[in-house]
Amino acid sequence: MMACMNPVKLMFAPAKLMLQPAKLGLRLLDDIHDLAVTSRKAADDHAALALRLQALQGEVATLNRTTAAMNTHAAGLTVAAQTLHISAADLTAEVDDLGDDLDPVRESLDRIDDMSEAMDTIADTVEPLQGASERMGRIADKIPGLRSREQS
Repeated sequence: MMACMNPVKLMFAPAKLMLQPAKLGLRLLDDIHDLAVTSRKAADDHAALALRLQALQGEVATLNRTTAAMNTHAAGLTVAAQTLHISAADLTAEVDDLGDDLDPVRESLDRIDDMSEAMDTIADTVEPLQGASERMGRIADKIPGLRSREQS
């Protein structure tokens, strides 16, 4: 097998063997450098993530306070709605009672309307007699015996 090898390669083979640990050392140094760069970047990323997490924690705390305030207001609104419901039920009962109380008033108004028509009929009947009654009153004033009784 050796006969097939190039003589130049054979000549540099021992040097190549001696340089092998140096190549491995350089590779090792390159890998360590890459690890250092990556760990610096990871540290920067970690710091950025920590700042972002702190900001998010602040936002979550604000949301929790807002939610608690909304719950308090919602409880107040629920109580107000229940009160309004009770008041509406009371008002409905009052309106029903008023409706019952208005029935006699409606009947009275119907009677007054009927009486008004009757009064109009009486007025129409009496109006032509007004002149005659005034004349009768003047005649009665002229009768001597009636006047003396009124004045005494």
